[in-house]
Amino acid sequence: MGSPTTDTVDTIGSGTATPGIAAVPRAPGPRAGGCTFELLACGAAVSEARRRARAYLTARGCSADACDTAALLVSELVTNAVRHTASPTVICSVRRDGTRVRVEVEDHGNAGGADEGPVLRDSGTHEVSGRGLLLVDAVCDEWGVVPGRDGIGRIVRAVFRDTEV
Repeated sequence: MGSPTTDTVDTIGSGTATPGIAAVPRAPGPRAGGCTFELLACGAAVSEARRRARAYLTARGCSADACDTAALLVSELVTNAVRHTASPTVICSVRRDGTRVRVEVEDHGNAGGADEGPVLRDSGTHEVSGRGLLLVDAVCDEWGVVPGRDGIGRIVRAVFRDTEV
């Protein structure tokens, strides 16, 4: 497999390229059959990933509620990968299989640092962050973490059912 090229992508139909957001085409792999893309690990990646997930699921006839749930999961998981790892990029994958929707976000872990991975925690009422995985846990049927491809980083997976199909 050759080296992927990097393209600048249009965000949210603005008609202009956004610096700092790049899509890296990926060869079909274990995630074939869904929507898989790699983005630079920056804050703008969250909205781009959410937009792509929603577009993919809408095109496949998912309900508005399922699209909203997937958008929430993508937001939380991509945000965690951007904020809590040293990854230069994140890989996001969204698949629909019948009524099941799977969201996966892969990062490259922390470069040389401690890497405990995502941890479900109970944030205090005055903390402004730290509830993302509580939301993930609340809206999906199952979620978990597995080692990333080639043993680098991790893949966080979340699965839920589109009950309106």
